[in-house]
Amino acid sequence: MGAYLQPQIAGRRPTSHRREHAGDFRDAVLNSLLFAVSLWLIIGSWALNYPLGAPAQDARYQEVMVGLVVLAVACRGLTRPRGTLSDVLLAVGGAWLISAPFAMGYAHNSATTDARDNDVVMGIILLTIAILSATFNALRRRALR
Repeated sequence: MGAYLQPQIAGRRPTSHRREHAGDFRDAVLNSLLFAVSLWLIIGSWALNYPLGAPAQDARYQEVMVGLVVLAVACRGLTRPRGTLSDVLLAVGGAWLISAPFAMGYAHNSATTDARDNDVVMGIILLTIAILSATFNALRRRALR
């Protein structure tokens, strides 16, 4: 209600509208990154030509599963702002990607170094996006008070 009572000065919109627009831009950038990450997780194992053995297949399956979860979060982000649950899902997915090579036993296999490196890098990217998204959501909630 306060935004409607603020006078417009020299054709400028009220500050709450500028904050809302900035939030929309941040959401669009984060969603674009999420779509790119999800697509890479889904098709990256074939692009990197993982071997057909058991450890590489395990890496491929878990990357595709995390990629589908990230894709679902990104699609939901098109219709409404991401919330705490989305940020938690992204953080858990990122943490899993970082720990999966060690938990599933393909971290020290010479045939799966590409899978290990891909998982760790994509996990770090997902954790970073989750932290940024949570920070932006906290700032947005604080601005609305």
